[in-house]
Amino acid sequence: MIKVLLITNESILERMLTVTLTINGLTVKSVSHLSDATAELSKDEYQLLMIDSDYAEVGDLIRQKGFTLPVLMFTDEADTQLDDMHFLPRPFDFPRLKEKMNGILKRRKSLKERLIEHGPLKIDLNNLLVS
Repeated sequence: MIKVLLITNESILERMLTVTLTINGLTVKSVSHLSDATAELSKDEYQLLMIDSDYAEVGDLIRQKGFTLPVLMFTDEADTQLDDMHFLPRPFDFPRLKEKMNGILKRRKSLKERLIEHGPLKIDLNNLLVS
């Protein structure tokens, strides 16, 4: 099951996304503070982090703490992507959100498949590293 962590302080957005994503088979946890988000990421495994534009700095802070999950930020800017940070312009409808999420998760899955592990040997084809 796909688990999504949502960071927002807008109750209407939080309620709409939680209900819509849950109906569509995803598990959603919502928090409104960075400390709650990092605590939640430390104790559970999420496949996607969704951030409201009020928390723009959160994506960078999450990366600084070592978390590597993809981030989808709702913003007033254009629909774009920077590495594993994806931006979805507001307002958006559910079909567009679903399309964006499917693309992110599909890309994430294909990147994960590029890690080969055999016993203690790990080959990361994304970063061309052997450990």
